[in-house]
Amino acid sequence: MAEEQQNELGIDFDLAHAEFDGEDVQVSELRRITELQGLWNFYDGEHRSFLKLSREGIDDNVVINLCSVLVDRSTSRLFGDPLRGELLTFNIEKKEDVKARRSKKGEAKGVTVAETDQTKAKAYLEDVYARSGGLDKIYNSIGVYGAVTGHFIFKLTLEDEGPRIITIDPSIFSVLTRSDDKDKTKAYKLEFPITARDPRDGNIKETEFRQLILHGPSYGGPDGWHIQDFHRYQALVEVESVGKLEDTDPSNTANEMDWVPVSPIETWEFNPIVDGQNLPHARAYWGQSDMKNVTGLNDEINFVMSNVNRIIRYHAHPRTVGIGIEASTIQETAVESFWSVAATPDKAKIQNLEMQSDLPAVFNFFTIIREAFWTIGREADPSTFKEKIGNVTNFGLRVLFLDALNKLGQKRQTYGKALTLVLERCMELGDMSDLTAVPNWTDPLPTDPRESAETLMIERDMGIVSKETAATERGRKWEQEKERIDSEPDPESVEESMMRSLRGDSESGRSGRI
Repeated sequence: MAEEQQNELGIDFDLAHAEFDGEDVQVSELRRITELQGLWNFYDGEHRSFLKLSREGIDDNVVINLCSVLVDRSTSRLFGDPLRGELLTFNIEKKEDVKARRSKKGEAKGVTVAETDQTKAKAYLEDVYARSGGLDKIYNSIGVYGAVTGHFIFKLTLEDEGPRIITIDPSIFSVLTRSDDKDKTKAYKLEFPITARDPRDGNIKETEFRQLILHGPSYGGPDGWHIQDFHRYQALVEVESVGKLEDTDPSNTANEMDWVPVSPIETWEFNPIVDGQNLPHARAYWGQSDMKNVTGLNDEINFVMSNVNRIIRYHAHPRTVGIGIEASTIQETAVESFWSVAATPDKAKIQNLEMQSDLPAVFNFFTIIREAFWTIGREADPSTFKEKIGNVTNFGLRVLFLDALNKLGQKRQTYGKALTLVLERCMELGDMSDLTAVPNWTDPLPTDPRESAETLMIERDMGIVSKETAATERGRKWEQEKERIDSEPDPESVEESMMRSLRGDSESGRSGRI
């Protein structure tokens, strides 16, 4: 059935297989996957061991996994803190309204989403999130994948209940772009080993799975994106002695069969893949990892602290040495392992072997490397200002985190655009193609509420901000607060309160009661 559809659509899947299996592409992919595995090792704490085991089998190697901290900080700051109610959310708006607002030709046309349509769209997306494992899982997955590997990938699938969002591991994902424009993608490939039943002999065995997602016009087919799954098995040979078929040597790639289609062709009007760079790389399709250029510094930190750990272990239990003493002249007494030596003090000396330094130069070097790690990783090192944190203003905190905020802004541009596109395509599958999702990014840094309130008061006195805007910036719902304010009695002025206090009037006296 798959072959018949392939002939009907005219899509040249064989050409795509040949391109992905080309030597240059294979070498490039192997190099990229090897680099990704190295980055995952750093994130997972599987770092290099610099010291050999001691003769007693003691391992003095120390692993301080700053790479993992760097990635986790960046991910949590990117999408907000759910415990504080600051997880990234989206406003549902009309596409033409957003387009008019961004055109800079004046105010938007006033096209708003009806409350019923907005409620329907939000409920629809909540179902999509639930089928996809939850919005927090989506955020965490793409955040970690992106920060570690330098690239994040979404894939949309359509199930009986509706669309589902899948996050793809970049190590099983490959892409082909147009030779004249690396930003124009013509084919995607997902490939990984699986266990399947060989239809030729009915045996269950290890095989390779490959899914191709092709742009139709780039491979002789119609518009749209066309998806098909393939398996590849080892070639079978007949063993004459037993008269049966067996697999050839799996290490001999020349014995591999061609890719066999195992599914019908699935056609999408739009691209079901949405991907993007974690941090920009102008000369490559793939983005940059948060750990780029800092893994070597993490190794240096581990090397320094591993040696310090060994030195401390050696000197934690001081060794007693004797100078100018024959071992036969030492006699142990019954007084708490006290030693008696038959020698004069000017000829013999017994002392504990102690360190001649407390390693200040080593720890200074460690501090330099640690500061370099956070500087190159574009994150603030809290240890550099932890003693002054109580005196840091909102403005001062932003200065300290300036580079980290700049990096965050770069990431939010790519992640926000990709998430918006994914949700637009989900709503298009739900017959809501006129709607879009606009991200509501939150401030990643904590602020002093008193300082923020004082700033709003100054702006209110200047007449440049409304009460509604001030309430919104303070995290309150203006409609609800205005209704409560209007229902309150008029507040008593300060002058009236002071005069009443001087007269000795009580609250009950004002009411006419004694």
